[in-house]
Amino acid sequence: MGYTARWGPKGFIISASKVVALEDFKTSYALKSDTNSDTSGTPPTNTQGLELQPLELSTRYLRALGTDPLGQIAEWKAQIGKTWPFLLNGKQFGPKFTLKSFDVSDTMFTPAGEMIGCTISLKFEEYSTATTTNASASKKTTASTKAGQKTQAITSKPTTSSKSTKKK
Repeated sequence: MGYTARWGPKGFIISASKVVALEDFKTSYALKSDTNSDTSGTPPTNTQGLELQPLELSTRYLRALGTDPLGQIAEWKAQIGKTWPFLLNGKQFGPKFTLKSFDVSDTMFTPAGEMIGCTISLKFEEYSTATTTNASASKKTTASTKAGQKTQAITSKPTTSSKSTKKK
């Protein structure tokens, strides 16, 4: 039996040996716009396209159903910040998504303290190259501006008026 859904190295499957069901799947689409207070006749709202698409889902890990809850927590933690396409029934759903965060809840333990179950709720956001590109471009501009100021300070020469005030 195949996977219900996959995101990079992680998958959601229901088989005879393992149950990792895809639950509480939700996403949304929202218009991205700016509101201005310009009174010169331009529209007060500037539409800029769509906001980055969020994707949220959860799954339950139970030792009795073929998974290691603590191991799954460690595997998801290693994926924070990584970007992959989300495949639903083998077909890409939406854009690529970056794992932003996840929560662990509904934990179950044996009397000896061994974790035997948990729910993991995942929060993804649409991957955007503009965000990373703008951040790095901003750092480069700031660095080059500071370098330019240092060069200007080093190559500055006293003016004739400042020379005459020093002589007095």
